[in-house]
Amino acid sequence: MHSVCVALLFFVLACSAQDIEDTVTCCAPRLLQGDAYSSGITFTRGRKYYFSANTRYYYSEAKKKIATTSVVMVQGLGNVTVKTLNDFNTGRGYTVTNGRCRVTRLPKTFPRNCVPSSAVYLGTLKVGSPRNYLTTSSYMWTVKPSFSTSVNVESMKYRYGLSCYDVALSTVSKTSTGALLSTTDMIMGNFKTSILFPSVFNVPYQCNTSPEDENLDEGMSYDFINFII
Repeated sequence: MHSVCVALLFFVLACSAQDIEDTVTCCAPRLLQGDAYSSGITFTRGRKYYFSANTRYYYSEAKKKIATTSVVMVQGLGNVTVKTLNDFNTGRGYTVTNGRCRVTRLPKTFPRNCVPSSAVYLGTLKVGSPRNYLTTSSYMWTVKPSFSTSVNVESMKYRYGLSCYDVALSTVSKTSTGALLSTTDMIMGNFKTSILFPSVFNVPYQCNTSPEDENLDEGMSYDFINFII
């Protein structure tokens, strides 16, 4: 589902590394809440779907958990509310939509949201007015969530102190043969380094009676239309 994509884009696709621009480790705060708007295209069952989503995400290194709540609009399918919880303590990911829960296996290593060592530094951009702006740094890198899938990532980050905040992100996902799976563009904001309701990290009640776990692969991560329809 799309929220799974959001979680991957913010955190699973990133890994601990050095900041290429100034050789200082640049990672997201250890506790973070924010909002994101995303839009893109995904190819499913031989069809092309346009989608958009408003997402609130929650990230806690101490709890080793990432949660998202999204309202997703897919062309021809209407709006769907989706909630996800990725628990790296137990190696379980939970996705709830239309009253159904999908449980997937995750690695038990928490993926910190940092600039990876493989990233190429693209330069800086001042966002805002001439007198009131943020100076952001842009990076580009490629990750391989599986043997058959690669994702090209471009990220625009704002540094505040020793932390980096994603303010814009673009991804292009392809198969090993070069076939396009999805494209996504995001803008992020409303950052908070506290989480008012820690219950967002509780396992959804719909998942208490979920079927046996499934393997987390590119189909579940990117082919999210199947889970809506």
